[in-house]
Amino acid sequence: MGLVMDGMVLIADDVATNRILLKATFGDAGYTPILTSAKGDCLQRAAGERPDGIVLALDLAAPDNLALLSRLKADPRTRDIPVIVLTSSQDVALRLRALEIGADDVFSLPVDGKVLLARFRNLLRSRQAYAGLTDGQEAMLFGIEEEGADFTLPGALTILSDRPDAAEALSRQLRPLMAERICIAGLAGFLQEADPGASAADIYLVDGSGDGEDPARRLLPELRSRMTSRHAGICLMTGQNRPDQATMALDLGADAIIDTATHPEEVAARLRRLLVRKRQSDRTLSRLQDGLRLAMVDPLTGLFNRRYAMAFLAELSQSARRSGQPYAILLADLDRFKSVNDRFGHATGDQVLIEVAQRLTGGLRREDLVARIGGEEFLIILPDQSVARAEQIARTLCRLIEERPVAHHRNEPVHVTASIGLAVWTPGEDFALAGSGTNRAACARGHDLIERADRALLRSKQAGRNHVTVN
Repeated sequence: MGLVMDGMVLIADDVATNRILLKATFGDAGYTPILTSAKGDCLQRAAGERPDGIVLALDLAAPDNLALLSRLKADPRTRDIPVIVLTSSQDVALRLRALEIGADDVFSLPVDGKVLLARFRNLLRSRQAYAGLTDGQEAMLFGIEEEGADFTLPGALTILSDRPDAAEALSRQLRPLMAERICIAGLAGFLQEADPGASAADIYLVDGSGDGEDPARRLLPELRSRMTSRHAGICLMTGQNRPDQATMALDLGADAIIDTATHPEEVAARLRRLLVRKRQSDRTLSRLQDGLRLAMVDPLTGLFNRRYAMAFLAELSQSARRSGQPYAILLADLDRFKSVNDRFGHATGDQVLIEVAQRLTGGLRREDLVARIGGEEFLIILPDQSVARAEQIARTLCRLIEERPVAHHRNEPVHVTASIGLAVWTPGEDFALAGSGTNRAACARGHDLIERADRALLRSKQAGRNHVTVN
C-alpha cells in the first residue's frame, strides 16, 4: 500500500545538498516535496503549484536577502501560503525584518527535523481550518473574501508561568516593545480557573522553561478546549535543546515555539505576527458566521427564512415520528396587504411586516419557530402541540395582529389582520412514499402538512379573512 501524501511543500534552497536532506525529511513524513533554488524560479513555482507551505532557506547577510520573501508576500497568488524561513544568521534586525514581511517562523540552522515538521503540520492545520473560505470565487459569493486590513489595534497578552519573578522580568522587557496589554497568571490557578480574567487574551505565552512538570502536556489541550481560548494564539517558551518538548507542544496545539535565549525584540515580533494571524482567523470566522446567518435569516424582519424553516420542519418530522409527539403547522397571510403598499407606500408596508413579525414572535414559545416564507406570508411551526392547543394559539396570533394598529411616520394608523390555515401531524399518520429514505420521508410529511395548511388558509380567506381554519 503506497504512502498517503498529506500536502505539498515547496523547498527553496540554493544548496543542493540541503534540498536533498529537506526532501527526505518531508517525503518520509508523507508530504510531496517540490524542489527549487531561492535564486531560481521559486516565485513562479509557488504561484503555479500553489503548495500548502514553503520552506525558504535564506542567507540573511547577503544583499537583497529578503527580496524573494517580499515578492512572495506581495503576490496575491502566494501571499497566504505559510512560509518558514531557515537561516544561519543570528542578526536580530534581519530576523525581525523577515517576521515583519510575513514569515510565519524563522528557524536557525541547523534545524531539528522533528521540530520543523511539527511546525509545518501546525501551520497546515491552521490554514486548512479555513480552506476555501478566503480564496476564490466562492468566498466572493458568500461575502467572506479577505480585504486589506490594518492590524494596529492593541490586543491582550497573558503570560502563564509558575515562576513569578521570571514572568515579571519578561513582562518588563516586552512592554516597551508591544502595544498589547500584558498580564501574568499562574499555571495552576489558570487550570483551576481561579483567575477568570486570565482567560480573556488574544495571545497566551506559556512558560515551559522551568525544571518542574512540563506545563504543555496539561495546559495546551485545556486552552484549546475552552470557549474563551480555543481561537487564541498560543506560544510556548522553552529552554534550549528541548526538541521533544517543542514537537509535542506544536502537536498539542501551540502555534509557535520561542527559545528562552531569543532576543526580546524578536520575541515581541513573533508575538505580533501571531496576533496578526489570529485576527485574520477571527475576521474569517466572523464573516463566515455572518454569511451563514444571512443564509438563514430574512433580512427585513429578522425571522428565519424558508430555507431554514424547511430544514427545521424535516428534522422535526423525523423526531416526532420517533417520539410519537404531534406537531402543528400554521400558515399566516396578511389580509389585503397590497392595499397597504398602494396606500401608504412600500416603506410603511415594510414597517408593518416588521411589527407583525415581532407580534408573532411574542405570542410563541422559545421552542416554536416562525419564518417569513413570502412577501406577507409566515410559516409557524409548533412542536408537541395538539389540534385544540394549536388552534387556540392561532386565534391568539390573529388577535395580537388585529388588536392595535401599526404606527408609522405619517401618523395615520395602519390596521391589518391575518388569515391562518392550520394542519397538525398526529402519531400514525405517514405521508412518505413507499420505499423512501428517512430524510425524504420527513420532507414528504412536511410538504404534505404545508399543503394541508395552505388549503386551510384559502378557506380562511374565503370565509371573510381574519379567520382560522383547521385542515
